[in-house]
Amino acid sequence: MKKPKYTSNRETEKLNQIVMEYIHRKNWRSRLLEANAVHIYNHSPDEAIKSCSKAFKVMGHELFIHVESPTHAHQLTFMSHEIIERINQKLKYPAIRKLRFQVAKIIHEDSLPEVLDIDPTEGILLDADDEKQIIGNLSEIKDKDLRGDLSHLYTNVLKHNKRKS
Repeated sequence: MKKPKYTSNRETEKLNQIVMEYIHRKNWRSRLLEANAVHIYNHSPDEAIKSCSKAFKVMGHELFIHVESPTHAHQLTFMSHEIIERINQKLKYPAIRKLRFQVAKIIHEDSLPEVLDIDPTEGILLDADDEKQIIGNLSEIKDKDLRGDLSHLYTNVLKHNKRKS
């Protein structure tokens, strides 16, 4: 696969800096790390954990996990210290302090039917002011590919906001 041209550009570094400053200003760093804890748990290499449980949210440093039965919850309770340590080690941040188990039916991704690729913003048109806003905000970016990717992203955000209103 061909690597994008703009991976080491100054523009990409500037964009990264802007995004990181915004995340810092909004105090989202810990929330983003906590959200990654769900992904880390659900992609655990331990098949015993994956087969009977699925993490679904983090709230207040607690990782909430659906389990298939009270027996599985009890079993995972004994492993909770190791699980928390493994997640926090991968995050390089003490995001998780406690695991909470709830008995629920686990839906495994491989058992789901294939979903059609549907764009909910399809058919929503932008007006001239929206297009001027996109062009104006991206005009300083010299790299054509990066400008195109950001334009596509920006367009979808504006369409999504129009759909909500």
